[in-house]
Amino acid sequence: MEKCGIDLEMFDYIEANDQNRYSKPDPRVFDNLKKKLTEKDIGLEEIVYVGDAIYDYLSASGAGLHFIAFLNGAYSKEEFMEEGLDEKLTVEKLSDLPQILDKIGVEETA
Repeated sequence: MEKCGIDLEMFDYIEANDQNRYSKPDPRVFDNLKKKLTEKDIGLEEIVYVGDAIYDYLSASGAGLHFIAFLNGAYSKEEFMEEGLDEKLTVEKLSDLPQILDKIGVEETA
């Protein structure tokens, strides 16, 4: 993300796959994240998950999180839309994230 000019300081918490015992599309994969952010008084409405796979979307939406699809070629916009994602919640470049966050009403510090 740094290579795309995204300041990592705008994120409160980043978790990698190897830090969790659950796997996507199980929404429990976000239990650690939700606990950590609740401790910081950050609600689910302030959390955005950015992923490039359908199972990312299914697990995030199942956990009650905002989701933005990164269209890097793994899945198409249409495939995400077939699963119920609004086409406006897709980006082709990570540098477009701040604009999408603004559109969905999530502050960049979330």
